[in-house]
Amino acid sequence: MDVWIALIIFLLIYSIIKKDIFLTILALFVTLPYFLLFKLDIFQMKLIYKIIFWIAISVGSIFLYFKFYFKFSK
Repeated sequence: MDVWIALIIFLLIYSIIKKDIFLTILALFVTLPYFLLFKLDIFQMKLIYKIIFWIAISVGSIFLYFKFYFKFSK
């Protein structure tokens, strides 16, 4: 089983239990570019550009998650 599939399933179940919609969005924004770039190979780019693009989206989504989490958790 692919590690990312296990991670997305775990995060979705955890977010349903905790009732945290932002964690679900975070899980989707981290794993969806992974599938689009590496598994499905929709964009015909070099590997280094794929890695940079995926890291940028992942870090940005984690940043947005913590920004909204601390804003709405108060």
